[in-house]
Amino acid sequence: MKKLILFIAGLLIVFIAADTGKVLAENGTNDMDNPVKIICSPDLYQLTKEWTEGFGNSTAFEIQVVEPDDMAYEMRDGEHVALVSESCIKRFTDESSWRVVIGRNVFVPVINSNNPFIERLRISGIPAVKFTEIFTENHESYWNILDEKGSGYKINRYFSTEESAMEALSEFMRTTKNGFSNIPLKDGSQLAAAIQNDIYALGFCKLSDITDPLSGEILSNISLVPIDRNNSGKIEHFEDIYGNLNDFARGVWIGKYPKSLVGNIYAAGNSARVNTGEASFLKWVVTDGQKTLEPYGYSTLVGAEKQSILEKLNKPYIFPESQNNYASVFMFLIIFLFIVIAVFVAGFVINSYRKKILQKADHGTGKLINESELSFPNGLYFDRTHTWAFMEKNGSVRVGIDDFLQHITGNYTRVKMKKQGEKIKKNEQLLSLIQDGKQLNVYSPVSGTIIGVNKSLANEPTLINSSTYDEGWLYMIEPSNWLREIQFLKMAEAHQEWLKAEFIKLKNFLLAKNNITTQAGVHFVMQDGGALTKNVLQEMGPKVWEDFQKDFMDNCGIN
Repeated sequence: MKKLILFIAGLLIVFIAADTGKVLAENGTNDMDNPVKIICSPDLYQLTKEWTEGFGNSTAFEIQVVEPDDMAYEMRDGEHVALVSESCIKRFTDESSWRVVIGRNVFVPVINSNNPFIERLRISGIPAVKFTEIFTENHESYWNILDEKGSGYKINRYFSTEESAMEALSEFMRTTKNGFSNIPLKDGSQLAAAIQNDIYALGFCKLSDITDPLSGEILSNISLVPIDRNNSGKIEHFEDIYGNLNDFARGVWIGKYPKSLVGNIYAAGNSARVNTGEASFLKWVVTDGQKTLEPYGYSTLVGAEKQSILEKLNKPYIFPESQNNYASVFMFLIIFLFIVIAVFVAGFVINSYRKKILQKADHGTGKLINESELSFPNGLYFDRTHTWAFMEKNGSVRVGIDDFLQHITGNYTRVKMKKQGEKIKKNEQLLSLIQDGKQLNVYSPVSGTIIGVNKSLANEPTLINSSTYDEGWLYMIEPSNWLREIQFLKMAEAHQEWLKAEFIKLKNFLLAKNNITTQAGVHFVMQDGGALTKNVLQEMGPKVWEDFQKDFMDNCGIN
């Protein structure tokens, strides 16, 4: 039966390939000469126009300005690239099948660099509730609300006149725009000048308003105010992104800054993939076209973010078929229907087979786990050794294990780690993770010298499980070959895509174990295609862990 299904599927694939080849022969395999159709909201028209004029090749553009309320309809009614702001993208979230960030509006709290309380604020930050108290009260506020020494010194409050700024601040402070009626409103240059000349000033403005276009740094005599996001009374390590503009921009990208104060500009589309002409234009926008953003009051993307977006745009394209080729389209749909039926039958047969093998297995009630349930923060690089690497602002690299490994194995009871000062090469053993006598050896994603060890893991190894990407880090490494080795690491989305194959491999691995039906801790849900529950290896014996080491850690497709 299985051979017959595979034969039918193979035959259908041949038919599809032949039909697709015919379509591409008639329509051409490169659509660079076709006009790139762009729709944009009125607020982005001038920026869109300048981008298309500055693209610098023979590609023709058709720009259509669309009101925000009509965006969803326009995206359904044809194939376009849409350049839209945050408010517009929400109107057709379910309609868009792809999107990439191409710029952003960031609103920041700022203070005079000579403010007598600035050092205290750099340590403690200001929680959102305090901002609300300062900016929405009708009466005057004084600096002792933030520092006990500030009694008698009035806080001089300022807001940007930018409409989008008022909307962002209303959401951040959970109030209405009318709540700011007693605050002086100033445009970008006026607000920057007011902050520079008033040591007791506290204001909110666009990041671009206080950025020097020549140096790319914050204007003199102005400092960013740290936001205490978790109301802990101090700026903790994961919140410390305010040292310089580059650190701040990267922190915004990877989600360390309040989302309500960030408004992205998106390129989005309703087709499965951008075509060649669209991709070429968007690649230019996220590289050379970034310099066009600042004159319009937007902030540019950071380097690693650009790389991540370019990876998305480099994926294979699906070329539009000719509109008059109805017979080809109809045949394709019929063939596709047969493939769906064949896959369904094959899945039914395989599923029935697995049920017979696992009929005695404990189905459990644990949480199902797959690649979509795991966490992969932007800004980190991931390796097939199930580790991650992050370059700090001082050039050192922080490493840890990925979310896959700790979710599969469960809590660790001990770790064996290398010592500070030891040298390590990529793919050499980095540490051993131990769980009640069972052990896994983990290999390094980078080469270099260990300059820091997370000593907290000695007494609390479960930090690796509970705080995989923060307090559960492993080492700080001074890299010796970063520029070359980073080429073999993956960004979050690419690593998550690779893990799909790892989950399939893991299911087959567990099914192959002779004692699978006697392991009380093995949880499969066959109705979900053999989905796994969290900590699936936790109750398994040392022999299974040894085999897992060999199949998943020692032979992990190391580059």
